[in-house]
Amino acid sequence: MSPSPFEILGVPADADDERIRAAYLRQVREHPPERDPEAFRRIHRAYEAVRDARARIAYRLFHVPDWRTIVASVPERPTPAQFQAMLRACAERMSEADG
Repeated sequence: MSPSPFEILGVPADADDERIRAAYLRQVREHPPERDPEAFRRIHRAYEAVRDARARIAYRLFHVPDWRTIVASVPERPTPAQFQAMLRACAERMSEADG
């Protein structure tokens, strides 16, 4: 099983934007693209997956590391009705994956 973006960045799953950004910058300093391009790509993909609240919601609901595919439909602060709709969509996706 591949590590989660939170594990790659070395932050807890409940970390806020500032803590995630600080961890990303620290990792980039340790693994600059010139010296370690593969590690840099992995770190950058992890950061993109959880860089802001919308991306974290999308990642937690759908476990999609490339959040751009669905993040446009996730509001910054979802209402209860929007959150319920996202949960239903997640449940449908999971049931489709089960076959």
